[in-house]
Amino acid sequence: MHEAAARSGVAPDAVEGLRTSAARAGFEIVRTAGFFDVMEPEVDFDIHASAVAALRSRLTGTGVATGPQVDVLEGSLRQAASNADGLLTSTFMLDLALRKV
Repeated sequence: MHEAAARSGVAPDAVEGLRTSAARAGFEIVRTAGFFDVMEPEVDFDIHASAVAALRSRLTGTGVATGPQVDVLEGSLRQAASNADGLLTSTFMLDLALRKV
């Protein structure tokens, strides 16, 4: 997913450049926070599988993966959801509040 974003023009330092990008767009950053969620594996793997399905056209369109590879990845995530136990942590979530200046 990160490779597809990069091939689509997302800058690798996009997060580091948030203040500059916000200012250029006429915004001021008023609050930033970050967190991880802890969740049941069925939920976490389903979120990731759904993200892969939603990004199918971007993954295939950028040449990162073929349609069958996307299908295998989505299927393996859904299978993992039914086989896992315990708790998982999400990816890092960025919470950003902007104000128009």
